[in-house]
Amino acid sequence: MAAFPEISLPNLSGNEKISNKNATTLYNGMIHPIIGYTIKGCIWYHGETNYDRPDQYEKLFPAMVSLWRKEWNQGEFPFYYAQIAPFNYGPTNAEPRTQKMNSAYLRDAQRKALKNIPSSGMIVLLDNGEEASIHPADKETVGKRFAYLALGDTYQQKGFGYQSPLLDSLIIAGNTATIKFKYTLNGLTSYGKPLTQFEIAGSDKVYHLQKQLYTGGMFWFPRLMYLILLL
Repeated sequence: MAAFPEISLPNLSGNEKISNKNATTLYNGMIHPIIGYTIKGCIWYHGETNYDRPDQYEKLFPAMVSLWRKEWNQGEFPFYYAQIAPFNYGPTNAEPRTQKMNSAYLRDAQRKALKNIPSSGMIVLLDNGEEASIHPADKETVGKRFAYLALGDTYQQKGFGYQSPLLDSLIIAGNTATIKFKYTLNGLTSYGKPLTQFEIAGSDKVYHLQKQLYTGGMFWFPRLMYLILLL
């Protein structure tokens, strides 16, 4: 943790009452006892105490995975993790609300981690959360997505899509936005419903909710999909 001096650690006197959310408590209580057991890989569904620190997360998360791999000494074993599900985070009574308390910032940090953590994979849960519950009831969907990811990536099983859709690029020309996604083996669909929850910003980075959005076209090729939006 020396690389993260902003994170509070207990002193060495032994007299301090330590929270069960403390980094050293979590590591020594839940990770250290199982180091040395042979493992095939890791499936990570983490807590969300640090949801409001996405900038730190971009460095802290890869550092944690690197440490675990060093401790196990089994090389870069597969590390699969869940992108946090939507939830209406807000400040506690002791802290003011900040812009980055919006969980979208942490989800974006997790997306970036795919490039910074070798042999990693991420399942998307944007469609599986609950606004008023930090612990969504539907765990079966989570388990299946993890299982498909492991079967397809680690065990090289064929015949099914196993990676969650991932934004590949955005190109804007006039009043047309072309969004390309990766890992859409069977395409994407809104099941006949209008597209909602799109927000668009100009160079001022002020986002505006698009209440009416016309889908000009939608077509896909193996592993890639293009969504054309007429703004």
